[in-house]
Amino acid sequence: SLIKKESVEAGIQAFVDRMSDAAGRQLRIDQDVLNSETLTGNRNRAIAYLMRNFGIIDEHVNESLHQYFAQCSLLVNTHDVAMMAATFANMGANPINGKRVFDFQVIKYVLTVMFTCGLYDYAGGWAYEVGLPAKSGVGGGIFGVVNRQLGISVYSPKLDAQGHGYQLDQSLIAIGSGGLLGRGLGSGMQKLMFLPEAHTDFIFSIIV
Repeated sequence: SLIKKESVEAGIQAFVDRMSDAAGRQLRIDQDVLNSETLTGNRNRAIAYLMRNFGIIDEHVNESLHQYFAQCSLLVNTHDVAMMAATFANMGANPINGKRVFDFQVIKYVLTVMFTCGLYDYAGGWAYEVGLPAKSGVGGGIFGVVNRQLGISVYSPKLDAQGHGYQLDQSLIAIGSGGLLGRGLGSGMQKLMFLPEAHTDFIFSIIV
């Protein structure tokens, strides 16, 4: 409900364009996923109407839901999401082309929300074990931000009991303890490090 455009579709396109700027390439909505989200998203409908009851969102509930379902249906890969994370890490500017994507003033709030509740019920464990602002999705992906340093994205099609990518927290701990994140911290935002690694459980990309 925070995206105010003359039409719902214009709001969706504004979101896609902004995410495309962060990813560094043109993205699109997966219509099949959008149809599925719209058909089965009754829990989100219930939450939306509860929020409306308390005055948190405006009266255009169905329009807001449609925009939300569309946002959940954006088609991306690990490289795209790592670029988005790196854009957050680079204070809102795409680290490759320098384009300003996100307002610097809101980044601290976004990263705070990611750190405190980005992984839902596992947020506390994630903060203790990994310690990065991050966001998970039921599609099996997680992305994290090392502020002013790098962005990382990992993906596993297999989900764990909490609905996150299977053992991705352990994978990130292993990457960090192995020195990969530590080596990236000193290199600034000058280079693109794209590391697609096909393991049995996950794929990851890092933008430094």
